[in-house]
Amino acid sequence: MIRINKDFIAGTVAGFGAGMVFRAFSGETPAVRNVVKGAIKGVITAVHKLKESAGHMKENLSDLAAEVTYEMKTEDSQTMAAQTKEKDQPATTKAKGNGSAKSARNNSASA
Repeated sequence: MIRINKDFIAGTVAGFGAGMVFRAFSGETPAVRNVVKGAIKGVITAVHKLKESAGHMKENLSDLAAEVTYEMKTEDSQTMAAQTKEKDQPATTKAKGNGSAKSARNNSASA
C-alpha cells in the first residue's frame, strides 16, 4: 500500500497553485485568472471538508475506544467477581459441612 504524507500533498497543491497564480498575475487573460480563483476556492473548500470529516471520524473513533474500554473494565470486574465467588463457595460449603458434623454429634450425644 502506498502511503502519501499529508505534507507532500499540501506542498504539491501549494506549488501547483503558486504556479497558476504566478501565471494569472503575469499578464494573462482574465479568463485564466477566473479559472485560478475557482481552483483556489475549490482547494480551500476541499481542505475544509476534509478537516471536518477527519474531525468527525476522530470523534467517532474516540467514542468507540471509550465504549470498548468501559466494556473491558466491566468484563474484568465481572470475571473477578465470579472468581471471588468461586473461591468463597468451597469455604462456605466446608463451613456448612462442619456445622452439620457438629449438629450430627450433638444429635447423637443427646440421643
